[in-house]
Amino acid sequence: PGCAAEAPAPPPAQPPAASPPAAPPPAAAPPTGQLPRPQREGGYVPASEYARYEALDAQGQYRGNPRAFRPWMDLTPGQSVADIGCGAGQHLYAFADAVGPGGKVWAVDIDPNSHAFIRHRLEQAPARYGQPFPQIEPVLSTPTDVRLPEASVDWAWLHEVHNLTFLQGPRGEPREVRKARTDAENTQLLNTLHRALRPGGRVVILEMTAARNPRVEVSPDEVVAFIESTGLFTVELRDESDPARFVLRLQKREAAP
Repeated sequence: PGCAAEAPAPPPAQPPAASPPAAPPPAAAPPTGQLPRPQREGGYVPASEYARYEALDAQGQYRGNPRAFRPWMDLTPGQSVADIGCGAGQHLYAFADAVGPGGKVWAVDIDPNSHAFIRHRLEQAPARYGQPFPQIEPVLSTPTDVRLPEASVDWAWLHEVHNLTFLQGPRGEPREVRKARTDAENTQLLNTLHRALRPGGRVVILEMTAARNPRVEVSPDEVVAFIESTGLFTVELRDESDPARFVLRLQKREAAP
């Protein structure tokens, strides 16, 4: 009898198809009372930088100290103050205490991470400080516009905002090019601040000097000369008693160009 035909060998096993990369696990929700994740990417200051301020605020220790601004600002109840470039809001609650419930505090910053953090702090304030601060309002500004209502501000506070003492653009560019670019941007910003100030409104600028930070590029003399060139403000006080910083107090000129 004939032999049965041998069954064909099965084809060689193919390697399993590569699995698509696993999606990253969703971020866990922050425990109650901790800093929320930033609402969007691209903030000027990473949200993680606010963690140390959050730790202080969670303990009710980030209320601010009026001695930081009182020597140059005569705030009274019912007035309004704009903290321009407020960052984590170190002085916001002290400003709110000074102007009282009938006053207004504008928390102004160009950084969306700052904006999110200030809102978080305000939500937590009743539990952490035993009171809300309804007079504080966060404002997301731009480098050329404070985005405040016209004639709404009695005092503006710029504490180490650095827009006047550091130059825009790569350091390899000629200084005069960077200075012209910086002055043009700051002129737009100061115009919007002038419009937001009430008649007789004042601005206090506190900036570090090169004695404290060698990267500072603009001297106090240059800052004063630039401000006076705009015709928007009168420099009514200049304090350089501390070599590490200088303070300017400006008053709004009514007949601005």
